[in-house]
Amino acid sequence: MLGGSKSSMNETTGQDNKSSDTESEVMSIEDAIRGFLNEYEYLHEFRLQKLLYIAEMINSVSKENRLTDAEFKPYMYGSYSEDLSDTLENLDESGEIPSEPDWQYGKTATKYLGTADQQAEHEIDHNNLFQEIREALKGVTSEDLGKWSKETFLYENTDFGSEMRFDRLDKDKAINDLEKISPKLKNVLENRL
Repeated sequence: MLGGSKSSMNETTGQDNKSSDTESEVMSIEDAIRGFLNEYEYLHEFRLQKLLYIAEMINSVSKENRLTDAEFKPYMYGSYSEDLSDTLENLDESGEIPSEPDWQYGKTATKYLGTADQQAEHEIDHNNLFQEIREALKGVTSEDLGKWSKETFLYENTDFGSEMRFDRLDKDKAINDLEKISPKLKNVLENRL
């Protein structure tokens, strides 16, 4: 998982220096969830999983850094992050995000309600990223996003259930993958390079 700390002794002061290689540069999974919920009336976990996967792809190529520290793996229904799932469950149980039961694909699912007042502490650039992804995916179904995620470079080149390594994704592979689901997503990435 990204975000490990390095520790060394400062020779002048004799105190322990702690530096984070990526911790200060990534946003929390909670803030990413809130960022997407600011853009939608509601989201089911399945779609949110794919939205964050897309945001991770774009950020890892354009900023050469992960957006969050969510670990994604190839699973039966496409890219999946247990970290995201656990965070959603915790936010729901604590009442930090509004939700209600919903009927989806013949079974009960949780609908996470979007609100414009979800407080997220992140850069305005990330707000724009969430908005740009929403705009680029208008008319794209969650089912299509699931199928698409199974055709991405990272999904196809990672063993089932193993962590996807976003550092293996270069600009051309990302553009190719994003263009498959929406040419507008390709533009979102290219405008950030």
